[in-house]
Amino acid sequence: MKFNYELVTPAKAEKYLQLNTANFRKLDHLIVKKYARDMNAGDWHENGDPIQIGPDKDGMDILKNGQHRLHAIIASGCAQMMLIVRDVPADGRFMDRGKSRTGASYLAFAGLAEAEACWTIAKMCIAYQSGWWGLPNIPLHHITDAQIHSFIESHTEELQSATRLVKPLKSICAISISGPIAFYGAKNNHPEKSDLVCWFMEKFRTGEGLSREQPLLHLRTMILQRSEATKLRTCIKRAYVTMAWNRTVMNIPTTKLYLRLTGPNPQEMPSVIMCENEA
Repeated sequence: MKFNYELVTPAKAEKYLQLNTANFRKLDHLIVKKYARDMNAGDWHENGDPIQIGPDKDGMDILKNGQHRLHAIIASGCAQMMLIVRDVPADGRFMDRGKSRTGASYLAFAGLAEAEACWTIAKMCIAYQSGWWGLPNIPLHHITDAQIHSFIESHTEELQSATRLVKPLKSICAISISGPIAFYGAKNNHPEKSDLVCWFMEKFRTGEGLSREQPLLHLRTMILQRSEATKLRTCIKRAYVTMAWNRTVMNIPTTKLYLRLTGPNPQEMPSVIMCENEA
């Protein structure tokens, strides 16, 4: 096999893609857009993963690996340095069979406590900032690893604080919902320094001492009394938890939480109300 680094321009990427004639992996346009956004933002980093070219069973050169990166170079219009490997053996049955690395795995290796949970909360915080909190299916493919790493680097202590508060109640509410509420409810500060955030998450978990007019009581009832077959969809639960938090912040007596029959949408989904930091 032959190896060399090349500056792959959009024109050269198009030339290499002409060899993409026998790829059994379907092009994922969301991945292309994700890579292209990183390239446009200057967040694409060469990591040694090669563009692979080699003969098929008839001896004709074909592209064996790299179609998404090449399409992203064209979509972004940004040339990138790439390692090009030629004369890759013909058998492609065993390509890409290793276990994929994740951004959370890297952060855990680097020493970040609760890396997996912090990664999840950071991703959902970015979704919230993007106006996707009310979408039935949040397009997480649109959020790049570079965005998540940057968010975590800017808010490491706050995310770890939110994680410590919400992990104990994960059997009731996913951290992808409770985490952003703890993070933003505390005004982007340390959630553990907010008496109200701490109280809300603890009572959400235990239900102890809640009165009939406290929104958390109805929220817990809705969640815990449903069977597996009738459990709330994630987007509906996001809306109800957000409503319960907001009514708690505003001290509004509540005996029942209501949503429109059509459910939440991005325009009507309540924003997380930030409480003052009491510490």
